[in-house]
Amino acid sequence: MPLQRFINHRSPNQNGVYRISFPKAEELCRALESYVGDSFRIQKDSVDSLRITTCPAGFRLTWQYDQSRQTLRRLLQNADGYLGDGWVYLDRSVWQINSDLPREVIKWLNKPEISGIDIFRFCNKIKPQLEHGHFACDLEIESDFQARLNIVKMLKQSMDVQVSTNKPYLASALQEIRDDTDNLISGNTILPGWRQKLPGQLLPLTRSGAVERLQGNELLSFIQDDLTPNARNLDVDMSVVQNTYRILDAALCSVKFKLEQGFEHGVGYYQAVPCLSVDSDLIPLSVLDRKIESGARFIRLDDSWLEFNQQFRSYYASWKQKSINPIRLTPQEVMGSYLNRLSRMGLQPPAIKVENAKDEREQAHLLVDTMQKHGLPVGFSGLQQEAGDLFAEVCSSLLTQYHRTKILWLLPRRKLSGAASSLKQAKVPYKTDGSRLEGQVLIASPDVPLPDVQWTVVIFTDVDAIVSGERQSKGYSALRRNWSVCTFSREDWDRDILRAQRMLRVLGLDSADLEIFKQLCVGNFSKQTDGFLSRLASPFKKILVNDDTDSPPGRAVAIPPRHEPYVPRSKEAAKDVFRPTFTVSTSLTSPKSRFLEQARRYATQTEQVAQSVPFMQYWPTYESMSNVQRKWYFYWRSRIRSGDYVPTDLSYMFLHIYEIIHLVGFNNPQAAFDYLVNFWKQFRSVQPKLDNYLIDWLADFIVVYKLPQAPLTWYAHAAAQGGKLGDENLALDAWLSTNAQMIAIPDTVLNLISDYRFSKSKFYQQENNGGFVERELRNGLHVIDEHLQRTHGKTFFDYYRPSQSQYVRRQPFASAVYEGPRETITIAQTPRWTDAAVMKSSVTSILKYTENRLRRQKNFRGTLRGIELPQDWIIVLDTAFPLEDAATGEQVIAPAYEPIVIDLEKAEELTIISDKVQARLQTDDESDAIPIDEPQVESTIGAPWEVPDQQLSTKRPADTPAHLLTELQEVANIIATDKVAIKLLSHLQAQQWEIAQDIAQAILDGEFLNVVLDRINERAIEQLADQLVVIEGNNIVVTEDYRDEIEHLLANPVPIASGVAPSEQPLYEDLDPTWTNFVNKMQAHHWEALNALLVGEDVTARLDGIARSAYITSNLLVDQINEFALDSIGDIVIEAGDPPHIEEEDWESLRQIMAWALEHIIREQ
Repeated sequence: MPLQRFINHRSPNQNGVYRISFPKAEELCRALESYVGDSFRIQKDSVDSLRITTCPAGFRLTWQYDQSRQTLRRLLQNADGYLGDGWVYLDRSVWQINSDLPREVIKWLNKPEISGIDIFRFCNKIKPQLEHGHFACDLEIESDFQARLNIVKMLKQSMDVQVSTNKPYLASALQEIRDDTDNLISGNTILPGWRQKLPGQLLPLTRSGAVERLQGNELLSFIQDDLTPNARNLDVDMSVVQNTYRILDAALCSVKFKLEQGFEHGVGYYQAVPCLSVDSDLIPLSVLDRKIESGARFIRLDDSWLEFNQQFRSYYASWKQKSINPIRLTPQEVMGSYLNRLSRMGLQPPAIKVENAKDEREQAHLLVDTMQKHGLPVGFSGLQQEAGDLFAEVCSSLLTQYHRTKILWLLPRRKLSGAASSLKQAKVPYKTDGSRLEGQVLIASPDVPLPDVQWTVVIFTDVDAIVSGERQSKGYSALRRNWSVCTFSREDWDRDILRAQRMLRVLGLDSADLEIFKQLCVGNFSKQTDGFLSRLASPFKKILVNDDTDSPPGRAVAIPPRHEPYVPRSKEAAKDVFRPTFTVSTSLTSPKSRFLEQARRYATQTEQVAQSVPFMQYWPTYESMSNVQRKWYFYWRSRIRSGDYVPTDLSYMFLHIYEIIHLVGFNNPQAAFDYLVNFWKQFRSVQPKLDNYLIDWLADFIVVYKLPQAPLTWYAHAAAQGGKLGDENLALDAWLSTNAQMIAIPDTVLNLISDYRFSKSKFYQQENNGGFVERELRNGLHVIDEHLQRTHGKTFFDYYRPSQSQYVRRQPFASAVYEGPRETITIAQTPRWTDAAVMKSSVTSILKYTENRLRRQKNFRGTLRGIELPQDWIIVLDTAFPLEDAATGEQVIAPAYEPIVIDLEKAEELTIISDKVQARLQTDDESDAIPIDEPQVESTIGAPWEVPDQQLSTKRPADTPAHLLTELQEVANIIATDKVAIKLLSHLQAQQWEIAQDIAQAILDGEFLNVVLDRINERAIEQLADQLVVIEGNNIVVTEDYRDEIEHLLANPVPIASGVAPSEQPLYEDLDPTWTNFVNKMQAHHWEALNALLVGEDVTARLDGIARSAYITSNLLVDQINEFALDSIGDIVIEAGDPPHIEEEDWESLRQIMAWALEHIIREQ
């Protein structure tokens, strides 16, 4: 319907009335006539009454400008109103102004008012089309207006200016037009484009026409906003202005870093400060920050101004969001050993130079002072008699600079009194406990608990001695401090890279920093001898013995006689020091110079009848046996040679082995080799220790006597026989040389390439009927091997094969009595499989994941943790070991455990990337409040773990189900003497065996969580062949298999009677308690090593052999003994060197403890 269409396309006014032009009204009426009826009528009388006439001569349409409202109004003369579309009416007459007007003009005629930019548009485009008698407009456009800026005077911070124009009468009345950003108006004259040309302050200057002075920020804004964009229009030479008033755009300046040095509590540090690079100056962003935040637009520089425009503010907001703040440099960066971050910041490490001094003492002072200034760890060797006083002066200086300084001085127990004397002489307050540390020095030995606080400096005396093991290294590296100072007991402290790494870790460095650290921060000075007074306390208790009272038989060894007062002597005089004869015949004697001669003499000696006699001797020889023992040996040897393998003590067997490796009793090496192999096979089950030595000696035999087979062939044969191999590289490469399938990998090889000992798991022990678990676990490895061959064209081991190889070289027959050539021999060249850490982790995860699938198949309670596998491997294993739906009986493929999915392509990279940039320069928020006496929270870094007040009961209740509480003793061995571990496990039990790491840290009374977990899991690996507590994401979780044991042990403590120690740690009445702790930690191979050091013959070869028998290195063997000593007696007992040795002044104490151990412990081991 026409009316509906009309309404839909128009809107009424506020009174509901639709206004339309006269022609439209007529057209609508005509369109609606056909719809007229009873229900619809049209009242059009007003339209019908109008008469169309011609435009009267007196009619005019005028546009008049209203200056107050800034509008152009439409006015009619001789007409009553405008009907739209060019139609006008007067009374009943209507007319069209001009029927030829364009539609565009009609649209403008329909507007009763014109404002804003439309004023100029109308005057510019429409007005020229209406130049005839019926139209008029009182606005004009002036296109010849000109203006010029005259710079009258330029001063340093101000400018006198004047704007002159060609038409001053227009300039004086210039106004902006509302909603018009382009044009100005003066009276009834429009100046097109001049609003753009006279922005801001230029407009009032133009109106004024007078000389005006601009200064300060007003001048700068005028130049940037008004003058610069319009300089051409105003005839201004901007080069003169810009040379006088240099305004720099901050948005065009780059952010650079500059190195700044600061001091905190007297110790220097460096930070990379983000700056804005302005010309040749670097302005710290922190300096600009206050100006920017206050809204300032300009800041004054020396001879210029810097402008913070909107673009720069956007950049600055982005920098703030990204936290571009000063970056504290690590010691590695200050030294220049780690340059990645500095290079990205365009910086170089600071120049560090230690000036030359006239003597060594002053040189040491300069070295320490220089490193203190730069905040670098510093160390030196030598000057033993001067070091204590030097450190005391350092402490005094720091306390003078900051009265709340906290200083920790760690040193061997034997040097505590010397440190105390030096501090006392320097009038420096010190303490030996962890209370009230501010403004004092805490001196402590490695066996003393340490408070967990922020230290200003930690001083390590003989750091290479007190950091003998991983435990001390991890604990001391966690100490929070601003600075580290140390001495080395030896000039060649870095000779062993593993030891050097431990020391560097303690100092906040790593192995990559070693060379620069030595060059820059380490001094080597003359060695000063302290003398030969024993550093070690007597291992025996001081007791009073009544001459009339007999000591109980078998209770203790003789108390050593009291020494005369000590008189220092020179090194030359030390050559004549008396060494007491060792009275225990089975301990320290090892004559070898006559062995081969005697062996050949006794080669055919036999006995027809003899009685078995016990015999225990390190490196047994004929001379170390009694007549009865020799008679039994020759009888036993004759039986063995005849093929009757009679069991006997291990020392007899080793003596016979020593004969054979010298070919005594054999005409050719091959026969001797075959005999030894058979000997090993016959006796290894009753004497498992034979594996520790004889497997390697047989490989040595092949090389020394140039037998046709390769050593790797022998190692592969030994592994297939179940022999225990210690060298992962040799063992794995030997097995791979046989081209055997993964399904047939021997246990001894599998144990070396995996951190999981499945044979100790509860599931294995209960379900390995007929070798089921062993077979299926190997099948898990086999299916992954096949998967890699399909997808990558490589076997599992080819996939992980290291690029680097190594030669296995060693002295032949290490730790044997051997009088042949000792030149180093080459056993084999093998890949460095020990570098393939990701491979070991993958094998472990495959075994654990496969076992979890098997557990689900058998409905076995508990899930193994700590699994990381690629997604495609998970799918392969799920397919190979499907589960069965309980309801339908159908096989389903569903994960037995949600492992961490890893990106295999990046796995190798992830193993070698470490966080080299560690923020070790942490600070406490210290106030000037009065210190309050509060109990110090102590960690137990380097301290022996206290025995709980209650002993753990390992008695298994009689009604316990067969699958529960099967490892009570093993779990008890892990936690029994560790209060912190028990506390942590108690909290874990209360929280359903899983808590967040930050919560765990909070309940540890200041001890470091990683140290506690390492300690627990190191014991767990030994006892259970698996971790007890694992980290998953941000949480720590107790392994499910052993939760029942932990719950039982914690719920069933046994009270310990006063003065009675737990049975796991026996006390010996004749030993000092600290030495008791030491001997309880020592294992058989440690005693054997200590004995070799006391004997002093072939020390390097023997230590190497002993270490290989324990599947460790000789350096680690020595470090373990020293670690036990540090934890127990606060000092080391073995000096590192080539070879390691026992200092002469300590020899007697260790000889006594060795004799005591032989009598009380070693025979039992």
